[in-house]
Amino acid sequence: MIRRDLIAPLGALIRRQRDARGEHLAFEDSGGDRASYRDLERRTAALAVALARGGFEPGERAAVLLPNSVDWVVATLAIARAAGVSVPISHDSTEPEIEYRLEDAACTVLIASARHAATIARLRAKLPALRTVIYRDAVDGDDGPRLGALCAGSPDEAPRDPDDLHRLAFIVYTSGTTGRAKGVMLTE
Repeated sequence: MIRRDLIAPLGALIRRQRDARGEHLAFEDSGGDRASYRDLERRTAALAVALARGGFEPGERAAVLLPNSVDWVVATLAIARAAGVSVPISHDSTEPEIEYRLEDAACTVLIASARHAATIARLRAKLPALRTVIYRDAVDGDDGPRLGALCAGSPDEAPRDPDDLHRLAFIVYTSGTTGRAKGVMLTE
């Protein structure tokens, strides 16, 4: 039997879990970062609003190049809450794989760890669509926004939280076993 109560836009589901489970643990990663359902809603809302204020438009693509972590979950869900399209890229990807995915998906925003700073610096000139890079960690010579700062506090406005279940929300690249990886388009 299909549970129709679970068929809802991501923003609505996140708010529903915040209201029902509040301070219960939603996610914990191997680095010790923890997020309750209330914290997950607040952090994703704050980042979604920050992205919109930074010029991120509905339908634009934002890549997430982070290790498996609470930050990865927050970034991926926040992009969807900002009405964008999240493009997860494996943290273990090579430079050509990263370049291909960023270019093929026409990403305008990249949320990444400092581990890939040198690669990203080399790729920026080749990727004119990529206008914003948000690092999770401090990077020498980069004074751009940091993920933690953008997720801090409570936003003074609501995120876009689109309600169209059929809108493109994610592009996930296949392993490319029969050639180059293909971007699979997924809706909410």
